[in-house]
Amino acid sequence: MKRVYTAGSPQEAYLIKGLLQESGIKAFVEGEHRGWLLGGIPLSETYPWVCVEHDEDAEAAQELIAAWATAQPPDDDSGSAGNNGKD
Repeated sequence: MKRVYTAGSPQEAYLIKGLLQESGIKAFVEGEHRGWLLGGIPLSETYPWVCVEHDEDAEAAQELIAAWATAQPPDDDSGSAGNNGKD
């Protein structure tokens, strides 16, 4: 299991998970219910993240995510953490 993307919202995390699964990469979302912990942990630790099941899929997953992110129109109000696994 390897984290490949930190999302700004659960919706974004599940969108990325779907993108990866459509390409044959087994992925899952973790931490989507941590937002209510704001008082106990740093804000950046409350964002949901996407992991791939097999570590060897991580590089391909990050390439797919990067291609997807480049194709998206800029949105300054998205609030997305979107760091492509660069934790």
